Amino acid sequence: GTTLLAEHDPDTEWSWGSHDLDIEAFRLPTTGVYTIRVRQSNATVAGGLYVLTWSLVDLGPIQDETEIVGVSGTNDTVGTAQIIAPGTISGFRVDGEADFYSFDIAAPSVVSFELKSYRNGVADAEEYYDTELELYASDGTTILRNNDDTYFYDSGIHYAIATPGTYYLNVTECCGTGDAPYLLVFGLTPIGTATEAEPNDVFTSAQALTEGTFITGTAEVMPSDDWYSFAGTAGDLVRLQILESGLYQGSTANVTSEIFRADGATVQLAGGESGFGMRSTLLPVSGTYFVRLTFSGQGPYAVRWTRARSATTEIEPNDGPGATAPISSTYFGAVATMNDADVFPFTAAAGQLVRISVYARSGPESNGFFGFNDLGSLLQPTLGIRNAADTLLALSPFMGVNNSGEGVVDGAATNGIAFVAPSAGTYYVEVTAADSLFSDDRTYQVVVR
Repeated sequence: GTTLLAEHDPDTEWSWGSHDLDIEAFRLPTTGVYTIRVRQSNATVAGGLYVLTWSLVDLGPIQDETEIVGVSGTNDTVGTAQIIAPGTISGFRVDGEADFYSFDIAAPSVVSFELKSYRNGVADAEEYYDTELELYASDGTTILRNNDDTYFYDSGIHYAIATPGTYYLNVTECCGTGDAPYLLVFGLTPIGTATEAEPNDVFTSAQALTEGTFITGTAEVMPSDDWYSFAGTAGDLVRLQILESGLYQGSTANVTSEIFRADGATVQLAGGESGFGMRSTLLPVSGTYFVRLTFSGQGPYAVRWTRARSATTEIEPNDGPGATAPISSTYFGAVATMNDADVFPFTAAAGQLVRISVYARSGPESNGFFGFNDLGSLLQPTLGIRNAADTLLALSPFMGVNNSGEGVVDGAATNGIAFVAPSAGTYYVEVTAADSLFSDDRTYQVVVR
């Protein structure tokens, strides 16, 4: 009850906006009883209601860093790097040291790394650990990729390794002097043997992409386009990933991507993330979509599409409680007409906590997962909760006076709201446009948990 393990404090060093300061995944050091303290960070403003939840997080098999906390020299150099396999590595970063890890690549693969530390708060009552990752080639000196910020100040890397061999990763720091435990999530996806099939220079001869499968291609000597296609479903949150110069070993191909609807001419709006080569979009209709890649420079690239989340599409009119709609955990819609208010049902038991997130465009406050929360939508979503009598029970504006509905754990959301049901029954989440603007491109996904 006295030793402080981790703490968030928005009035000291937290610098990503005012919102729910969740602790993402903190690994407890020993078996026993732990205490959670909730207190007001600013005693000059009024207090308020809150809900606190905790849960066990399944991280799968854990690989522990071999270096004991406070002891130097075990894995501080490339020559003493600790061998790791895909999964979760639990370590501790001491200021001024390096934690080196090594891993083997048997065939061309995409490696991914994600650090969880800054999101867990200040450790040992020091200061936030501002992470950085460095990916080294087999020579142990050439840096293939480095990253400072991806998930708030936590780092992440996606990189295509073409040449088999042993590679190295350095868990280091960007700034500051914070010592802290961390979790390193290591993923490995074989690129496979699927390759570009020429001619695919126009959309009428576009090559079909298989969901989740990389296709490798080559940027031609003369600048030209490569076209691909995929079959999508209305309401899908789709991510298109292109790994090229800076993200693909040995490549100098710079790729510009665009997504088009079924006519091959109407642009489908999408958000972008250069660090992972990712573009994200919400599909308005079911059918074939086309991807045009335009190049400068030469070399290989890899492209794939994934369906991050499907949804139940709204059925208009759904402007108030009582509108017929199947109860779902995820909804898709658009604020397409003047004064449009889209309403979706959910059920809750008395006293049950319901968390609702909306995904549309970059958030107004912290924009914490800045590479993943811009879906190309133009909507500035405000969330409300209504009962069957159409009484407004809760409201989360797109931009609150003091805080945002975005939280640390749900850093990709544009807005969010937490609701404790006063009695058992059917309730309704309402989506409106904070700026009162409307169009077909003001799309969103609502997730009810």
